[in-house]
Amino acid sequence: TKVRLGDLFFVRQPHKNHAARNRIDRKHIDFLICDAMTMRPLVGIELDDASHQRKDRKERDDFVDRVFAAAGLPVIHVPAARSYQPKELAEAIDRALAPNSPPPIP
Repeated sequence: TKVRLGDLFFVRQPHKNHAARNRIDRKHIDFLICDAMTMRPLVGIELDDASHQRKDRKERDDFVDRVFAAAGLPVIHVPAARSYQPKELAEAIDRALAPNSPPPIP
């Protein structure tokens, strides 16, 4: 849980791209699902509470989505709730992992 993007992604030429590196280093994703055998990242999961409706949070989420897209890694946004339906989450993950899949849950 709470994976720092800087531990997951890298910036080419970090000494020349300080701003990009800093933006990535200071962001986190709520969960990261990895392949159990290789630990290769498969899909990120972001829990979106009410704060994600604010302009600054939307900009942050857009940035995180672009970073994941640039790396070819899907990210799922799940509305924060008191409880979750495991079947629905599994289906959303399956959709995100399917080749040529439509965009994951908004």
